[in-house]
Amino acid sequence: MELSDEALCQRVGAQRDDDAFEQLVERHQRRAYRLAWSILGDADEAKDLSQEAFLRLFERASSFDGRSKFSTWFHRILVNLCLDHRRGRQSWLRRWLAREAGAARDDVLERQPAPPEDDPTARVARKQLMTKAWQALGRL
Repeated sequence: MELSDEALCQRVGAQRDDDAFEQLVERHQRRAYRLAWSILGDADEAKDLSQEAFLRLFERASSFDGRSKFSTWFHRILVNLCLDHRRGRQSWLRRWLAREAGAARDDVLERQPAPPEDDPTARVARKQLMTKAWQALGRL
């Protein structure tokens, strides 16, 4: 008889059952990788973060309370990891771009008033700039 994901997770949390953990990894590793790749757009990062999500699953299985499906709970762990990773990567990119732009350009930008956040033109321009920056970073 095959146990449900929820039952396997409870076994991992309560008994640190390696076999139950292995079954969860086998069942969800492909989907986890595809989800991470869809968020990150990088195969190596997707592999690393999907593995990290399984490590977190093993560490936090006892906190799974069964109020949601196991897959929902696990995918939330994975998505949070990916989003945290992207935020860190974007922060690094902003710092790098600021250094490359030089102090003179920074002075010019600081003197200009910031566009209002609700301005659709400014949002599109920022999005286009970030797209170009990510493409340039990808080429590095």
